[in-house]
Formats: sequence, structure tokens, C-alpha cells
Amino acid sequence: MSKRTGRARAAGRSWLTRVLVAAFAGLAVAGCGIGIDSGVVRDGAGPTAAPGQAPSGKSGPRPRDVNVTNPSQLVKNFLESAAGDHGLPASHEDIMSNVVRSYLAPNLRDDWKPSGDGELTLVDWAEEPTENSIEHTVEVKVRYLGVLTVDGRIEPRSGQTKLTFKVEQVGSLGLFITGQPSRLPSELLLSRDGLKRYYDQVPIYFWNKDGTSLVPDLRYVPKALEQRDNRLLDWLLKGPSPWLAPAIKVNGLPSGTRRLNNIVTDDQKTVVSLAGIADMGEGDVRDSLAAQLYWTLLPKGQLELRVESRVYPTSGNFLAANRAAGTGEIREPGRYAVERATGVLRRVSSPDDKGQLPLAAESNNRVKSAGVAAREAAFALVRVDAKGREGLWVGRRDSELHEVDFGDLKNPSLGMPFWLDRSAEVVMVLGNGRLWAVKVGDRKAVQVDSSSVKGAITAVAVAPDGRRIALVSGNKLSIAPLLRQENALGSFVIGEPRELYTSLPALRGVGFLREDTLVVASAGPDVKVQLAHVSVDGVMEDVITTNVKAEVSNLVGYVVDARQPARTGKVLLDVNGEAHQAFEDDTLLSLNGGLVLPPVPEPTGTPSPAVSGSPEPKPEVVASAACYEG
Repeated sequence: MSKRTGRARAAGRSWLTRVLVAAFAGLAVAGCGIGIDSGVVRDGAGPTAAPGQAPSGKSGPRPRDVNVTNPSQLVKNFLESAAGDHGLPASHEDIMSNVVRSYLAPNLRDDWKPSGDGELTLVDWAEEPTENSIEHTVEVKVRYLGVLTVDGRIEPRSGQTKLTFKVEQVGSLGLFITGQPSRLPSELLLSRDGLKRYYDQVPIYFWNKDGTSLVPDLRYVPKALEQRDNRLLDWLLKGPSPWLAPAIKVNGLPSGTRRLNNIVTDDQKTVVSLAGIADMGEGDVRDSLAAQLYWTLLPKGQLELRVESRVYPTSGNFLAANRAAGTGEIREPGRYAVERATGVLRRVSSPDDKGQLPLAAESNNRVKSAGVAAREAAFALVRVDAKGREGLWVGRRDSELHEVDFGDLKNPSLGMPFWLDRSAEVVMVLGNGRLWAVKVGDRKAVQVDSSSVKGAITAVAVAPDGRRIALVSGNKLSIAPLLRQENALGSFVIGEPRELYTSLPALRGVGFLREDTLVVASAGPDVKVQLAHVSVDGVMEDVITTNVKAEVSNLVGYVVDARQPARTGKVLLDVNGEAHQAFEDDTLLSLNGGLVLPPVPEPTGTPSPAVSGSPEPKPEVVASAACYEG
């Protein structure tokens, strides 16, 4: 495998050129305000608006453009026209009357009554529109993506359908959608292009069942919405999405909580006024509520919490509430890979390189793959014995690793192990299509209840929050809540999976890139390697196609930091058995040259004339099964 696979890049570019770094100030409590200067700019869902349409973030779609002369373009514009705030009856009617119905011929406007009460059925083009100039029709084959509710959730909807629109010139007024009302869609449709253009993807946060960390719940908020913080708070008070609810704390917000006034915000302070909270005197109640508000609203300055006009101070310890936020340090995650010739786990070079790993030589050999806990606090090694049998070895740094007993699972075929919650307490691994968990100090693995999953699990990843799990089973991608009582392994259950659409044909792995984004890979001997970034609701997908035909394995994603505005995190994968780092521009960068090898002993004495001559070339070092710490 060459040093650089995929699109050629200038020589000498190091992996550091792709590092996303942001400066974050520390925690501060000023007066009764709560301050974290995170420097965060919330990442939007889509690009700048196309020519002739409203710029993103300034307004919603405009009414029909009389200058559009292409029937297919008119239909595409019509399928974006319903974007906007349907959460209030007045705004819903404004969108329908002034924008959506402007595309219809005047005689159709009063008779077309789509169902849904403001819910939007999301569609994407399965094929490009086709026009029939004789019958004045435009046919569009679309795929259903889901249903966008008035509180920004995506409810499942799958399948395909063909839509036929009659488009004609009406006098000097331009093109309109004409025909009979019965031929129009019975639902209010919105294309994925319209969703990207006019909505932001925004997570709102709920406490997990144990109250130990926050779990994000992805929503879509109109960019044109003026009081978006109010809407986010209202959605927060309504509770989580149904699919995620089993992993969320019941009554996570104090009973009776409601918004008292509009949220007031500027560059220095965001003031949230609430009412109906009886137990605000409890410090943990205040801190829990403030952490939810902080991560949901991400204020630029301080967060001030008021209840019945009284200002309440809190601890301001918001970083600890979100496991995807890291520790506040500006530090790249460590990278590790197996030296294939020796079966030894080694670091991949980085600015924080500290030399050799704190692993005894008797443990660090015959390694197939590994999971390294944050700060190298513990290790999980899949090792292969002399007879080719695989086993899992687990232990803390600078201590002897012990083999894990899988009970009746004989001759297990094990995947790459990974650590739960970005801690050094519980490691998880796939074994023969089933998911297993083991505590670092235990010697027996416990099978996770996956009875809700159809078929063998071929790839798995758990979000940093530890309560959402992404799966590949039967070549289908899905996400599910991971139900658990802290680290009681016997309580671990994979909840009801929710299938996510991806256009990739042969899935080889899955990982989390951001809190709201997955990465999946597709490959084969005669197929170009593809990566897809898929939103956790399956609505958004961006596909990256490389120039390499190869097999892919050991895909790993890493969420850099929930406060950073970058859309993607980091990706490692094996390409034909060799470790690479993948980038958004379709580049695959080999890690072979990055392994930190032991120092070569200095030669002693004077070489004999008999052995003089050209030295033998050093064998090529091949890295495989790369992973990130944590």
C-alpha cells in the first residue's frame, strides 16, 4: 500500500494539518451568572442558499419566482417551499398562504388541503425529475426520509413513491402547478435540499437514567426562527424523542417547570426565566437544570438562571456533564496500531509521544487488535495464541493483563474492543456476532441482551454518552438506546433499533464522528472504498468516494469535542489490512511510517571485512488495527 492513497496531495503534509483546534477558557462563576467562554458557533445543517433564493439564516423560502422557466426547477422549488416554523398556527398559515400555495394555479389554492397539521414529510430524489413536454408533466421518483414534527423531531418513514406534477404557463404570470387537487400530494412535502438550506441541526440534552451524564437528542430548528432559544427550551420541557426515551431519566426536569418569559441574550449574558419549580433550593437540582440549559442553548457568555424572578447561582461545572466535551484540554487523542510483523501494540507518532507503552512484553505480543482507555489508564488486547485461537486480555496500565472468560463461547472470533463512557472501567467487544461487556477487574465477560436486534451484529459503536449504540446487522445500519444501570453489566440491554438509511451497499463498519453523526464504510475487492457521514436520524448523508478498490475493516470514529463546530471527528480504518487515517477530501493516509518503534541498538566493535558491503534493506513496517484512546 502506498504512503498516500486516494487523491494526491502535496508531499510532506502531516496528519497535524487536519487537526481541528479551538481555544476554550476555563470555568468561571461571576456574581450570580454562570460562565464558560467556549467560543462555540453552532454548526448549521446546510450550505448557503442558491441564486435567486433567500440566504440561509435570514429568512425562509420565498414565494414562487415568476422568472423560473424550467418546469423541473419549479417542482424542486415547490418541494422546498414548506420549510419554516410550523410550530405555531399563525406561522404555519403564513407559510401555506404566502409561500407554498403561491406555486399553485389560483383555482387550486383553496381546494388543496394537505394532511399533517404542520408535520412535513421529508423526501429525497431517488432519480432526477423527468419532463413530458407534450403532457406538460414532471415526474419525480422520491424516497421517504422521515417525518419532521413541529417540535423538530424526525419520526420514521420509509419507502419510495412517484409524484407527477402538471406544470403549465398561465398567461403572462409564468409557470404554475396546475391540474386537479386530487393529483397533488396528500401530505406537505419537504425535500432534503430544503431541510439543509433552511434548518439547523441542533441537539437538546437530557440526563441519562442514572443522572450521570447528558445525552443529546437531535432536532431541526428553522434558521429563520427569531426566538429559537425559546423554542429549544420549550422542546426541552416537552421531553425526549420516543426512541431515546427509554435511556433518559424520567422527570429529569423538576416537576412543573415552565418557561416564564422570553429568553434574553446578548454577547455577555443569556437570561433564562422559569416558573413552577418547587425544589430550586436543592443545589443538585439547580446544577442539573443549568447543565441541560447550557448544553442546549450554548450561550456565548454567562448563563443566568432565574426562577420566579429570583436569580439562582450554580456550580458552573458544565463540562463534566457531557462526556463528549472532553476535559477542556486542547489535546489530540492518542493513536495506536499493531505492528503486523511482531503483533506488538505501539503508539502512532504524535506531539505527545512518550515512548513505549506501559505494557509488559509478555502481554504485548500476538496482538490482533486493541482498545486503549483514555490516558492509557487501561488496555484491552485481542490476542491470538499459537493455535490460532483468539482471546481478550484486559488490565490496567503497569499491571498484568488477565484473560477474559467468554463462557460457552468457544473459539470466539473477536472484533476490536472499545471502552465505554471514555473511562477505564468497562470494555465491550463483538464476539461471534454478539456483544459482550467486561469490567476491567473481572475475568468473566457478560453477554449484552441484544434480543431486539435481528441477526448477527457485524459492527458496533457506542456514543461518548454511553447510552446510544449504532449497529450494523444484516447489512443494515441502525441506532438504538443502550439501556443500563450505570456499570451493572447484567442490566445492559440494546433497546429497540431504529433503522437508518444509507446509500452505501456493503457496510464494513460504523463509528461516531460527532454526537449527531455516524461514519460508515463500504468496500469490496472490486469496489471503490466509500465512507458516508450519516446523521443519527438517517436524514442527512454525505458520501465520500476514494480512488481505491480494496477491502476495509476495523473502522473507528472519534468525537473530538462536542463544543467544536467542525462537522466531523476523526476516522481510522484498515485498507487491505493496513491502517490508514481517512479525511473528508477522500484522502487515505497510511500510518505505516508513524509507528513509534523501539530504538535500534548501536553497533559494537568493528565489522569484519567478510560482512562489509551494502547493508540489507530494512523490512517495511506495516501497521494495522489502528485505534484512538478512549
